[in-house]
Amino acid sequence: MSVHMELPSLPPQNVEAEQAILGAVLLDNSALAKACGVLTAGDFYQIANQTIFQAMLGLSERGEAIDQIILTDHLKTQGALKSVGGAAYLAELVQAAPSSANIRYHCKIVQEKARLRQARGELVEALQAADNGAGRAELAGRVAGVQKILDSASPRITSAASPDLASALLDFGRLQTLALPNQVRHFAWLPEGGNVMVYGPRGVGKTMLQLALTAALTTGTVFLRWPVHAPVGVLYVDGEMMLVELRTRLTALLPTPPMAALHVLTSEWVYQTLKRDLVLTGEGMREGMGAILDAHPEIRVVILDNVSSLFAGLNEDKKQDWEPINAWLIRLRQRGLATVLVHHAGKGGQQRGTSGREDALDTVIRLSTPTDYEPQEGCHFELHFTKSRSVKGDEVAPLDVRLEDVGGRLVWIWKPLEKSKEEQVRDLLAEGITNTTEIAEITGVSRSYAWKLKRKIEKAVEGQAQ
Repeated sequence: MSVHMELPSLPPQNVEAEQAILGAVLLDNSALAKACGVLTAGDFYQIANQTIFQAMLGLSERGEAIDQIILTDHLKTQGALKSVGGAAYLAELVQAAPSSANIRYHCKIVQEKARLRQARGELVEALQAADNGAGRAELAGRVAGVQKILDSASPRITSAASPDLASALLDFGRLQTLALPNQVRHFAWLPEGGNVMVYGPRGVGKTMLQLALTAALTTGTVFLRWPVHAPVGVLYVDGEMMLVELRTRLTALLPTPPMAALHVLTSEWVYQTLKRDLVLTGEGMREGMGAILDAHPEIRVVILDNVSSLFAGLNEDKKQDWEPINAWLIRLRQRGLATVLVHHAGKGGQQRGTSGREDALDTVIRLSTPTDYEPQEGCHFELHFTKSRSVKGDEVAPLDVRLEDVGGRLVWIWKPLEKSKEEQVRDLLAEGITNTTEIAEITGVSRSYAWKLKRKIEKAVEGQAQ
């Protein structure tokens, strides 16, 4: 028996969202990176909009700016200006997007409509196959294909039906008896599945510290004061360093050849290989990262250096802009992967941008320049834990850390920060500086802490005199 279904005359589409995306790119070229991380030209419903988006990609790949005048000239040269509606239509696009702030949501809408159109086409073919006498197996395959399309689409589609959350409900008895794997701690403050941020001012030594962390994890050697549980695979993702510099630094910091997998993904090599920027802001690039991790299950720690370069295009002050990245980091955690984010400090010394970025983190480490720092010292910083879940005491006590060349090898020298500050105060007292306020200003500690150190040293001297 024939099967008939009346389909809407107009396929799923949202031309206003398409126009808003194109207008946003004309207003702010960085919006294109967000858009091309989610969409292809074929996702646009209107042919004119497909052509314009493809032209924008072409200009971007050539390193050219994109504005209304340049785009008009480019389309005219390609003989496509008239077919897209002329310069007048491009002017309309600018009016369609008062800003680029909502481009991510507009892209989701366009992507959703594109997947629905694709699913609609597959359903039409399935109905035609049914009319032509297709068997149950063929029809089941076609229906499965439609479901696969919907599963790959925006969460707005796939979450349309209410999930059966009751099936995932755990009562206390089941929670107590549930077989859960033991959580491995690569070292004290870096557990399997842990999310960590290390931040500090430019030039303080953040990258050197992360390369040293990579070297320790892959060789199973001690990292500063922390012994490594066992060698573990690392993926180091770099967003701005030259490849030759990364190789030189990493080689100098490795005490022995890696015993576990060590992979690097750098912006320079990605561009040379793919002619694309290594920007993880778009879902497409993050899916590419997922494919790497699927292919290399030996990777258990991912280091992302740094937030500003790898997640370009986000408004650092808006928590909302960070939410998709945070969701991605949580998914990595659910896979048992530990992640380390490297970020810059703002003028006030705190991590730059929204503090909401720290909500889902297990550990936050702040690097700062010592008050007595001299440029000729090279890499020298103070290391403070500003957040540490489930770890207390000496494991997360502040450190004074410096990198020194010892016999042609780079070696990390560290000591407890309290001891370092105590030594500074002892030297100041020996120089005749006894005013607590002055000591606090020189050493960069609070007045009460300066007084405490001063009294401790004075009592020790008095005890020796007796």
